[in-house]
Amino acid sequence: MNKAKKIEFVNELNNLINTYVDEYHLFCGGCCFAAALIAYCFESVGIKYKTAIFQYMDVLNVRGFTKVINGNGIAHVAIEVKINRTKMFVGKCDGIYRYFESSGESYKIRHYRHVTARMILDGYEHNTWNNRYKKKYNEVLVNDVNNLLSKYGII
Repeated sequence: MNKAKKIEFVNELNNLINTYVDEYHLFCGGCCFAAALIAYCFESVGIKYKTAIFQYMDVLNVRGFTKVINGNGIAHVAIEVKINRTKMFVGKCDGIYRYFESSGESYKIRHYRHVTARMILDGYEHNTWNNRYKKKYNEVLVNDVNNLLSKYGII
């Protein structure tokens, strides 16, 4: 896949994720699942990414992705990608920023490289997440992502 197609793919994936954020509250309990799915997509097409964890300040001394994802103090899991020299999170994080602003809680975003989709999915499967997002939408999201991957000839 050439660079222009990769940019187009990232933008379409971003729009799809944003639809789930807006309509199904994806980032209220499903962010880790979404991050695993996005990472899988990027691994499939050879797009480099970083995994970002929005952490509460009181747990910032915990280092290493596996320890963090299996511990406490995670507010959000996201995938960051660099497109045309601009870094962006896939899926809008406005609600996360508003939460921290309104709650007065301090946070930091910690970035991790070399974290696979499987590692992120393990973190999702072995933790308890906000139940506002209904897991029944995971299968629908996977189908929509697979349709996007198919459109680009990836699967």
